[in-house]
Amino acid sequence: MRVRRLVFGNIVVVCLLCVCMPLHAEVTGECSNCHTMHNSQGGQPMAYHLVNGQPVASSTPNPMLLVCDCIGCHTSDGTNTIVNGVPIVYNMVSPNKPLAGGNFYYVINNGNNRGHNVFGISGPDPNLGNTPPGGTSMSSQLRCAGKYGCHGDRTIVNQFLAMKGAHHTHDVVLDGSTVGKSYRFLKGVLGKEEPHWEHDATSSVHNEYQGATDFSTSTSISSLCAQCHGNFHSSTGVGDNSPWFRHPTDIILPNKGEYQHYNDDTLDYSLIAPVARLDPNSVADPSKVVPGQDVVMCLSCHRAHGSPYYKMLRWDYTNYDLDKALSGCSVCHTNKQ
Repeated sequence: MRVRRLVFGNIVVVCLLCVCMPLHAEVTGECSNCHTMHNSQGGQPMAYHLVNGQPVASSTPNPMLLVCDCIGCHTSDGTNTIVNGVPIVYNMVSPNKPLAGGNFYYVINNGNNRGHNVFGISGPDPNLGNTPPGGTSMSSQLRCAGKYGCHGDRTIVNQFLAMKGAHHTHDVVLDGSTVGKSYRFLKGVLGKEEPHWEHDATSSVHNEYQGATDFSTSTSISSLCAQCHGNFHSSTGVGDNSPWFRHPTDIILPNKGEYQHYNDDTLDYSLIAPVARLDPNSVADPSKVVPGQDVVMCLSCHRAHGSPYYKMLRWDYTNYDLDKALSGCSVCHTNKQ
């Protein structure tokens, strides 16, 4: 097993990465790749965590005997976004091929409004604090997992405990019953996982997201977003039909007007503005989108972690060049090119 060394000035951090099995999130390899029995080696602590993006050795062991916290294991000081089979969500230098969720690099280097402000990587948003847009103030800064995060069991405050056992779950079937058997460890959310986190995604090889037409459907990816950003999802905040007060989500892409010409008549699945499915496991042709059946979701426009663009959008909405500004919008709004 190869050891990855993170070097920051005079601090040398050894972060041992587990190896993911090819088709699942289940990890395999030696226990010591991820765990330390006594948090001691040569008189030096083995446990680390990140504070504002910088590694800090800790004489206090991490829960579950882990060497690193979530961010520590999914961070790299290089450009690669998959290292030893592990997805990297925070590259300290500009990432090569950001994964499906984007990358927290942009929050640090492009501005706070480029992604989620996760504890360990950055401080709270200087304008919003701990109040998510469309939601109510949280009593803690956003974490990766647990009550104040997205992954894991969101009824548990401690993010280590919220993720307990997930990486060791045999997750061939994702039914939402446990953290390990949920889409990307988002407890209760369904979907179909592309094995390499969309590192080399194409119109036919990509994640399949669970969509819905009922705002109360808790298995949809948009319903997860709504747990913090409720006004952007609920029927009272979004409305059920035109005129819209906010852009609709968890709604069928209309099979009429400009929408029936999704992606400018090709109907090819767009990685710029993807759709969700009512049944991700029964998609006849993953390379095609079916208006009147497939679903507009939050991730049709946004990245989950961070992007180079304003409000973590998938494209440059604020560019004054009209063609570029609508390059994402026009995938669905085909008359607006």
